Amino acid sequence: GPWSSSRKTDRSIMNTYLKLIAGAKKFIYIENQFFNSQHIADALYKRVETAIDMDDLDFRVVIVLPQWPAFEGLPFDNPQTKVVLYYQHKLIDGIITRLREHLLQAKNKVEEEVDMYVRNYIGFFSLRTAEIINDEAKSEQVYVHAKLMIIDDEECIIGSANLNGRSLLGTRDSEVCIYFRSNDLCHNLRVSLQAEHIGAHDSNCNGCVICSHGLHSTATCPDHAFSRNVYEHLRTPNWDRWNTIADRNITTLRKLFGGMQPVEDYTTIERARYSLARKVSPEDLESGSLEEELNKLEGNLVRTPLHFLRDEKGMKPRLRDFTTFILPVDAFV
Repeated sequence: GPWSSSRKTDRSIMNTYLKLIAGAKKFIYIENQFFNSQHIADALYKRVETAIDMDDLDFRVVIVLPQWPAFEGLPFDNPQTKVVLYYQHKLIDGIITRLREHLLQAKNKVEEEVDMYVRNYIGFFSLRTAEIINDEAKSEQVYVHAKLMIIDDEECIIGSANLNGRSLLGTRDSEVCIYFRSNDLCHNLRVSLQAEHIGAHDSNCNGCVICSHGLHSTATCPDHAFSRNVYEHLRTPNWDRWNTIADRNITTLRKLFGGMQPVEDYTTIERARYSLARKVSPEDLESGSLEEELNKLEGNLVRTPLHFLRDEKGMKPRLRDFTTFILPVDAFV
């Protein structure tokens, strides 16, 4: 039936997202289970394009998503995950491609440096953990199920809405979100999330601003400067720290677990599947010890490369993938 005021649909959640993105001055921080909204992608592109045109090198967009979204298992084995990945990375690649073209044409950047400039403005990340169980290294993703966006440490929207058509168009799933303005709460929420992702929490920390949103003294936390200085608005060199950890973690994880990790040269699913089939022995490692390799990890942050799966053509629903072929694309995105 109709929504309040006899409206057939309600797009207030999407409209709020679009308004906040357009009005961002310093940064946009997003965590979400899905990223399949063309409206959101276009808004993000336009805001980053504006930052490029204004030579605002400190503007940042950080997006944290599940490494393999939607369903259990790797995409090689799950046709539903393939479908979600196909449309998600098609959308991401569209943002990256348009930004690259804008930098080449409007800002006269050379081809060799364009990706570096794009990465300065926008980054896609995911979370993964690893440990040794029964003398064998095991790894699994930390599944991002959050649905939030923080703007400039001043405004936040959080709730049940994913960044896809099902949640935002107002014609299918019912969702609820809250919007609030609070410098302290927005700042502490973002810092707490980022601290966890890069492993900045200390086991001896006793109620610092990171862990308890400022309810206690920061004097007992060895890394309390993290919240006050190190990550202020994701600016350089703080953005460098976040990127360095993400890149270093994925280098270690790729060495140990192959095709489980999205990396730059996995432009198709088959390349990733081939790498996954390779087994790593202690003799293959520089340190000779699985424990020493895993100790190199800081938190669970990893980067999703700019061109991951950009050449993939085989993830659309096919007749042999019965569960996806019989359902409309709208069921997944």
